[in-house]
Formats: sequence, C-alpha cells, structure tokens
Amino acid sequence: MKLYLMRHGTSPSTHEAGVKTDFDRPLAEEGRVNARRGADFLSRSGAKPSKLLASPLVRAQQTARIVAAALKLEPFTYEPLSNQIDGMSLYRKICDDFSEEPELLLVGHQPQFGETANYLTGQYFDLKPAGQIALEIDARGKGAVLWAANPGDF
Repeated sequence: MKLYLMRHGTSPSTHEAGVKTDFDRPLAEEGRVNARRGADFLSRSGAKPSKLLASPLVRAQQTARIVAAALKLEPFTYEPLSNQIDGMSLYRKICDDFSEEPELLLVGHQPQFGETANYLTGQYFDLKPAGQIALEIDARGKGAVLWAANPGDF
C-alpha cells in the first residue's frame, strides 16, 4: 500500500479567524495556495490515490476539497483523522477499514501524521502546513519513505 499523508494548509488562530473552537478554524489564503501547490506536487510525483480521506475539522475539509478537485477524487470524511488517536492506532484503523486500497491520501494534522510516519518508519517528520509524506508500506507493516516535502519544496 502507498500512503500519502498531507497536513492541512495554513490556518489562522481561533481569535484571528473569529471562531470559537479549534474545530472551526478555516484555511487562510496562504493555506489555499499551498493546498493547490501540494496537489500539483502530488500529481507530478506520480501519486494516484484511489481514495482521499480527510479529518472532519474545517481546515482539513477545505484542504481536502482543493486537493480532491485537482486530483479528480471525491473526499470522504474519516473521523480517526481528527487528531484524537495516536499514529499507531490510526494506522491500524486504516488497515482495518481500507486494506484493499492500493493508494490512500489522508488529509489531517500534526502531531498525528508525524507519529504515524514514526511508527511505520522509525523516523519523525516535522510536517509543516500543507506538507506531505509518501510511504510505501510492505505486507509486514513496515514503511519506507518515498519522499517528504514541505511547501518550500514544491
């Protein structure tokens, strides 16, 4: 399985956005731009995800819609991406629910994605907003890093 982890784009604070909860924080304009650039980077890198799963938080949903439009996919909301479970638990849940998918694109949050990559590869990644990690997961659940990129890289 190939697993693409993409952090949501840049988002203002709750105060700056005028919202009451972290859940409701939207993307900033910079976040929209970086989400589009990130989608282009995924495409140029040869990613062909069969399914796009996104955190239910507003900024991740907005990022997922931008990326989905560019990649001609339909985004699906996936509650385990809401940054409430650790990386190992997230990976196990994904295996339970989507083991038949050859390539999955996940749009979510730090630190969950850093923890997931660490669990699979033994490496930790400081994923910036709109940053991405591409992993190839073998049958034993061991991951190899295909590439990692933050907005300055694409």
